Amino acid sequence: MYYGQKTRSTSKLPYREIKPFIELGLRGWEIERWFERLPMYLLEEPKRQKVVKALTLAHRQWKA
Repeated sequence: MYYGQKTRSTSKLPYREIKPFIELGLRGWEIERWFERLPMYLLEEPKRQKVVKALTLAHRQWKA
């Protein structure tokens, strides 16, 4: 799970993945993934732990 990782990998997309979008005329800032748009305060440790707990609970309920 993305939030479960205390240190997350880079969010940069490799060129080969964004090349089709660029060819369509989109600019780099228009090709953001959903988690790149989240407010930074959600990544602070106390809030991150709450988010992980809530997402884990929601995932369990969704699977059931």
